[in-house]
Amino acid sequence: MEVKSLTKLIKFPDIDNLKNLIFIYGKEDYLKSQIIKLLKEKYKDINTLWGDETDLKHLLSLFSSSSLFSSKTIVILRDFESFIKNLKKDELKNFLDFCINIPEGDKLILISNLDKLPSKEPYKTIQNCGDIFFAKKLSEKAFLSSLKKKFISEGINISDELIVYIANLLKNDLFYTKNEVEKLILYVKEKKEITKEDIDKIIYPKIEENIFSFLNLLFTKNPDTIKTLRNLFETGYHPFEIQSLILFQMNKLLLYKTLKNKKPERIIFAELGLKFPFQIKQLKEQDKNVSKEELISLVKDLYLLEIKQKVYYQDIYKGLEDLVIKFLNG
Repeated sequence: MEVKSLTKLIKFPDIDNLKNLIFIYGKEDYLKSQIIKLLKEKYKDINTLWGDETDLKHLLSLFSSSSLFSSKTIVILRDFESFIKNLKKDELKNFLDFCINIPEGDKLILISNLDKLPSKEPYKTIQNCGDIFFAKKLSEKAFLSSLKKKFISEGINISDELIVYIANLLKNDLFYTKNEVEKLILYVKEKKEITKEDIDKIIYPKIEENIFSFLNLLFTKNPDTIKTLRNLFETGYHPFEIQSLILFQMNKLLLYKTLKNKKPERIIFAELGLKFPFQIKQLKEQDKNVSKEELISLVKDLYLLEIKQKVYYQDIYKGLEDLVIKFLNG
């Protein structure tokens, strides 16, 4: 199996001569977003699916129904691991059979978040029958070099020390860096020179937010919840992933509220899978701040939000933020 660099495909985004199955993996989200954008521009009639909201039946139906505008079907399936996780044993076999026998001319492009490929299924079959591309994260040296080239191409003067300063602020993240650097370039467009004061004024540092700290803020109704939610969006968390974890934590809280006067606490915590004192302390704190009625109302709101997002195509980011604001003000 030959693993190719995704950067080469980005330079020449032509998949017509590739195998019918294309598998892209690696931790560099910026490169993955770039190839998706380029493919959408080149192949207008393209389907994009998310693994956590797609089942096998829906995926296969796209290949069995012909398009009015194209003789071939191209499907991008993002978050491949979530898709695989929901397949039953017989469905996994059917999926792999399909991967081997994708109709000629059609393309299935799988986007994975893995950094290394396991040797087990489904990856074993995928490696045997598909073209494999790796989205390699830039080294620190390469990241600094790419920043410098960007400023030079724009005719903007900046010292090497300030380039290192920007890289540290942005955690060497290409995806996040693109927007922040574009803002900075626009700001200094007239004077063509960047100072530390310019950087501090324009660039918003990348914060590595923890989803579990967000959940604790949410269920203790902390004022910083919205800020943390937006930071999660910035660091690449998908709203559906966050909603799923909200529901998971909410179920724990409801169960605790229901059982706390009926069973010994040590048994309840064991049933909830809480082993460490800080986990137990957080749950008790959340229990004090949120009523059972509020949790039940949140269940209903999450259900309605999912319908709006998936049926009526409401903005998924704004929809989740509005739901969180409503819950905090409840």
